[in-house]
Amino acid sequence: LAALKLTIDTFKTGWRMAPRPGDDAAEQFLEKETAALSQGIMPAATESQEPIAYTFQMEHQATSVLGLDGRYQEITIFDAAGRVVLRATFSPAYFAQLASCLGILLMIDPGINREAGQPGPDGNDIYYEMFMRLYHQLRRPEPDKGMSVDRSLALCVTKIDEDDVWHAYAGKYREDSESFMRYLVGDAAYNYVYNHFTRVKCFAVSAVGRYGEGEDRKKNFVCDENGVWRIADLRQWQPYHVLDPIMWLFDEIEARQQQSLPAWRRLAQSKLREPNYPPPELFRKG
Repeated sequence: LAALKLTIDTFKTGWRMAPRPGDDAAEQFLEKETAALSQGIMPAATESQEPIAYTFQMEHQATSVLGLDGRYQEITIFDAAGRVVLRATFSPAYFAQLASCLGILLMIDPGINREAGQPGPDGNDIYYEMFMRLYHQLRRPEPDKGMSVDRSLALCVTKIDEDDVWHAYAGKYREDSESFMRYLVGDAAYNYVYNHFTRVKCFAVSAVGRYGEGEDRKKNFVCDENGVWRIADLRQWQPYHVLDPIMWLFDEIEARQQQSLPAWRRLAQSKLREPNYPPPELFRKG
């Protein structure tokens, strides 16, 4: 979240991100996380045992000859410790809350391992069970609309900047995030998602990224003498694809929303879309 906010502001994408008015917890959360990352200090992992919701507004203003505004969406962060979410006993309210969302972004940490009592890269039933629980919660309000859930689902492999991940299979997984996701969650879980959700796309992202050119790009993430993980050189901070999944979800949601608009307004909105989309080179930086 902090990387998303700082990327939007630092690289002049034209987007604006702010806590929803009245959401004091979101304001405090965003201020704390961005303050740390802006100094190169990585925010601490959440330890919350129950999901805490923070809602933010994202907008990109533009005006057409018809006086129509640009793009606007709300994003809600359901914050809870990943190891807790994967437990079969985790509160179903977490997945029920997601039922109100038109698009969902799920982040998979490639560093989790069986030694820590968590699923590992050889695949694990825990991921399958998590996706199954999500599917059934989303389908519950509309059981008569077929087997697939009509949601856009972005699956993100995080921490792609780590050495063992960056160089895995000669860098193949950076460009082939679908294969990487299958490797991490296992065939059963991967196939379940693609069979039960109408629109799915995989991404490989990093809040830190690497710097340099080509395969010689250097890691920009170190542990200092005090045991604090931080960005080694803020001047070389190049987040890797952090906007891609959000923008894809926005595109998916807006395309569905436009189907219900009158034809003349769909045409006007379509004229706005291309200038409002941040330049592709920004996403590929790093």
